[in-house]
Amino acid sequence: MRQISDRANRIDELLAHRILFLKSNANTIKRRLDTYQKGNLKIKRVKNKTYYCIADENSGKQRYINVSNIKEAQNIAQRDYDLKYLKHVESEIKDIEGLLAKKYSDKAKNCYSGINEGRKKLIQPFEMSDEDYIRKWLAMPYQPKGFTENDITEYYTDKGERVRSKSEIIIANMLKTLNIPYKYECPLKIGNILLYPDFTILDVKGRRERYLEHFGMMGDLDYVNNMMLKISTYEKNNIIIGDKLICTFESAKRPLNISTLKNKLSMLL
Repeated sequence: MRQISDRANRIDELLAHRILFLKSNANTIKRRLDTYQKGNLKIKRVKNKTYYCIADENSGKQRYINVSNIKEAQNIAQRDYDLKYLKHVESEIKDIEGLLAKKYSDKAKNCYSGINEGRKKLIQPFEMSDEDYIRKWLAMPYQPKGFTENDITEYYTDKGERVRSKSEIIIANMLKTLNIPYKYECPLKIGNILLYPDFTILDVKGRRERYLEHFGMMGDLDYVNNMMLKISTYEKNNIIIGDKLICTFESAKRPLNISTLKNKLSMLL
């Protein structure tokens, strides 16, 4: 199911890029409308030689173009091509925008949505809406790392979750604001190693999980060494920074950069 979703998302992305490409070309043509020469280009082939002439649009009178004035012929030929191309571009953009606006039916995808919750638990759907996908992911139970009596600080997010630092409050609240589903300190088993990523994030568009680790004590050498070991464990198991792993950093002198955090999270939208 994820492969199908990935391909569908990739198709939408390619179509969006196609629109940008077509609109850029259309704008180029419109900017040079005033540079086109008037007249109709006639091309004649006589004894393996090509001759160009320009016919007046009103009288039809023709004059031949010699080699020194070939740019006149090029200008009109380009004009004719550009105007024809522009017509096709505008038609293609309209067609693609119709597809991206999802004017087609979503009946197959929404088939699962119409089933009652009790029956849904018994079914492995071929595909589901984003809302159902999020709901099903959030409903999966997990045992978080939890806190001990030695954890004396208490920080709570807008959702009422207890986290370990003020920066994690900022991260959790931003995820909530951006409507990005997440789980705090959800266990992740990699081989024989059990990790607790700070945040397990649901990439709805990509139909996969990503992980966000906040490293907040970059001025502590032992902490940094443990951080590098943790990142190495991720990467050895194909959880790569910039792909499935998102990292944020801070030290006593350089606090968490909110703008950078937002940019990193926005790529999931």
